[in-house]
Amino acid sequence: MVSIPSMHRNAPAIGSNPRPTPPSAPLPRPTRGPRTGHLIAAGALLAVSLLVRLAPSPKFFTPDGVLLATDGDTYYHALRSERIARAWPHVPWFDPGMNHPYGAEVIWPPLFDQLIATSAVATGPATADHVAAVAAIVPVILGLGVVALAALMAARLTALAGWEAALLVALLPAAARFGCIGRADHHVLESLLAGLAVLALTQGIRHRSSWPRASLLATVLALAFWNWPGSAMYLLVLGACVAALHVLQPPGDPTAENAALQLARGAAMAGVLLGLSIGLLGPPGALWSMRLTPISGLSVVLTLLTSAAAAVIVLARRYAPATRGTSSSRSSSRSCSRAGIRGRRRSPARRSPTASRRSC
Repeated sequence: MVSIPSMHRNAPAIGSNPRPTPPSAPLPRPTRGPRTGHLIAAGALLAVSLLVRLAPSPKFFTPDGVLLATDGDTYYHALRSERIARAWPHVPWFDPGMNHPYGAEVIWPPLFDQLIATSAVATGPATADHVAAVAAIVPVILGLGVVALAALMAARLTALAGWEAALLVALLPAAARFGCIGRADHHVLESLLAGLAVLALTQGIRHRSSWPRASLLATVLALAFWNWPGSAMYLLVLGACVAALHVLQPPGDPTAENAALQLARGAAMAGVLLGLSIGLLGPPGALWSMRLTPISGLSVVLTLLTSAAAAVIVLARRYAPATRGTSSSRSSSRSCSRAGIRGRRRSPARRSPTASRRSC
């Protein structure tokens, strides 16, 4: 018999009963992943933080105009921001209204005031009411940045620690005070820059330091000195952390060396940035002055000294006698173990455990 080939390969044979194909199951609906839930929780947390910081708005935005917190610093920041906005981006370093009739030098660096003035120029006219309104709102935005930064830093430990830290910074009055509406003072920017400095240092601890990673630390340190004359305290805190790691970590552990290398590179670049910015934007002769206020060459010297101290710790971790002794003992133990294995392979019956111990 001659079989007639089928037109299709998968066609059923003649006389057979084809099996009915079951109906296709419906596709599962996409479910919300953990990342979506985290975004929703983060948005809710930022909304709560915003409500807390905007709660006293009726006290500051009144029908008679914009009021600020009852502190002389807030009003002077707004006044200086208005002067910068009218002659933007020029910064006045001398105020003839202080110490009348002689006048006096403004003792505060201008970063916070420049931030308010630039925001005012970008959003409207450089009038007193508009600058005051911007000065009242800018601390709220910076305060939300502090909340997000606290969550990011604490999340390096555990995810739960990140949520708890953000909730504490969002609700505690001591944390929300300087980021509240109408509190036009540079303290909230201090908190943000200090947290960024610690975060930049931890980048060098978790990963091996590099010049691109250290550039964040350098930028933050340079901006900190342009915001507050006492920013040398940041150098003390970072240096103390690196010194503590050097003392506590055993030889050969890369954590202390990575942290010291990150601080050495970041502080060195910060010194260069400060030297260039003070020479170009600072008051006349400030780069060659060792005064504490408003900004001077003293900040350059302090950052370079911090970089040199961190570099000494790096050299101590790499070339310390304890490190060399540990490495030599490891190599000698490895050579002894190899010699013992070779001896056992050659004459396992003649060599005794006592002889192998003496040879090692």
